[in-house]
Amino acid sequence: MGQARLPWPHFGMHPLAEQGVSPALASSVDERESRRQHRRESPLSSVILCVDDDHTALTVRRLLLSIRGYAVLTATNPKAALGLFNCNHVDLVITDHLLQDGTGRELTLQLKRLKPEVPIVLLTAWANMPPGYEQADRLLSKGITPEEFLAEIASLLSNHNEDTRHSQVSVPPPMVA
Repeated sequence: MGQARLPWPHFGMHPLAEQGVSPALASSVDERESRRQHRRESPLSSVILCVDDDHTALTVRRLLLSIRGYAVLTATNPKAALGLFNCNHVDLVITDHLLQDGTGRELTLQLKRLKPEVPIVLLTAWANMPPGYEQADRLLSKGITPEEFLAEIASLLSNHNEDTRHSQVSVPPPMVA
């Protein structure tokens, strides 16, 4: 009696099954390889630091960004945010405007002093623009949809990455006399 055929895309036997690997393990290997391939092809491997003293909002933002493929660091106060920002490569910061131990504006000023090239998104529930928002690269309302939020983040990172590529200075070869 022949080996059982697995319902693969071509309805033939999975290549790993031909080598004696169980169908469940072969499927698991395919799934892991597919995720690895997606990460390699995905330009979304940027590191985002999220700052919010509301743990629920922070968790939702982290999950939303992680599902989209971003690496996410989280902090619940400005001091922790500064520590993570100093010790890690960060491509983008998203901070709530009103924090328990300060404001997003104050944090933005401190972060911009350290690394002015890193874009910062200031989130606010205020109907009017909060004071000091000018220091942030983007001001977003907490009322936008997840799709709009993700589109804004992708756009900002894309613009930042493009600016970074264009601003890299190439060192000319030494001049010979």
